[in-house]
Amino acid sequence: MQEIKSPDGFIPLDIFVSSIGKERHTDKVEGMSGEVNYGTSYTSRDVELTMWFKAKDTIDYRLLRDELYAYFDSYDYFYVIETNKPTRALKIVIDENIQDKRINTYYGEITINARTVDNPFWVSLYTTEELNDSGYDALVEKYGLVDSINSDNTKYKFTDSNFTVWNAGNVTIEPETMYLKITATGTNGMLEIRNKTTGDTFKVNASHGGTLIVGGMSTMLNGVNVFRDTNKQYIRLPSGKNDFEVIGQFTDIEIDFRYYYK
Repeated sequence: MQEIKSPDGFIPLDIFVSSIGKERHTDKVEGMSGEVNYGTSYTSRDVELTMWFKAKDTIDYRLLRDELYAYFDSYDYFYVIETNKPTRALKIVIDENIQDKRINTYYGEITINARTVDNPFWVSLYTTEELNDSGYDALVEKYGLVDSINSDNTKYKFTDSNFTVWNAGNVTIEPETMYLKITATGTNGMLEIRNKTTGDTFKVNASHGGTLIVGGMSTMLNGVNVFRDTNKQYIRLPSGKNDFEVIGQFTDIEIDFRYYYK
């Protein structure tokens, strides 16, 4: 996530974030009163941004306004953060018209209506690889005091066959739609990774060994796609403690992901 500075002369005022929208899935059954409830799925959040801008005169006002319009049309999506949660971001898109409101000769206000895209959750700016390498105590401000990091479980690279992975977010990590990369070095091509907390099991039985990378829905072994040599199952990480067991030959295994928050 690269920081992109807004044009000179603009002052961010506030950000307003709605709760996550839900879509309920139901069905009607002939001869039965009411509807069958199949639960809900998350949709998106509405995000409103307000900004001021200061001009030198009327001509400068209009030039600044147009510059801001062009700025927000130059990127397909943005990440926004709140100052009280500087370690988390929302990914948003701006598809609606932007309208300025002139206050006087020198000042104007702009309200921007946006919505989340890809997923509606706050996501940590850092990954567990960074947390593992630097240590929580060393850079506590970088990780935030409200991120629910467990100071006793900040290790995400292991050499033992049994270990614990802590998901500090309050959302289950789903590899189909969220960042999750499992890297195992020194394998002989046959490995089984179990999340005993969920019962999820990933297996690979390939004809060659090396470094195994399971990134999202991709499975690579020494740079070769070995998806057909797997059981085509993936590992989820629910919130909190996840107990793992690895069966087979490996040197070390790293679980790298971001924390997601509702």
